[in-house]
Amino acid sequence: MWVDLDLRAQQILPGQAKNRRKQLEELRSEMNAFMLALDEGLVDDDTVLAAAIWRHFCHFQPTPLERLVTLVTYIRKNIRHLEQLPDENFIKNGYIYFLPLYSDTVDTKFVNQHYLDFKNKARGALKK
Repeated sequence: MWVDLDLRAQQILPGQAKNRRKQLEELRSEMNAFMLALDEGLVDDDTVLAAAIWRHFCHFQPTPLERLVTLVTYIRKNIRHLEQLPDENFIKNGYIYFLPLYSDTVDTKFVNQHYLDFKNKARGALKK
């Protein structure tokens, strides 16, 4: 993920390595804070998870309750989904996939093609 972000940042801010490094470090810090808050929400109840989502996705802005409920439901649904995936998805294939927001089924053809496209793009970027 961080390699991909750095590659994208190089395209946006060419020749500004110091600025890119600083911005990526800030992003990394924000990501760590969010991961801790999300983790707390996952092991606690839906109100704690909703608070973490509100702080980090909605940036303390007024947010419709329905939107927070939808996001909490989506996250909980995908946690259950990931827990049911066979270990081979992680070990053998090296990737995972998430359920869509409003469905409980995945278009595996799309997921597999997306994974192959991403893998090929990553290989090309690493060769440069």
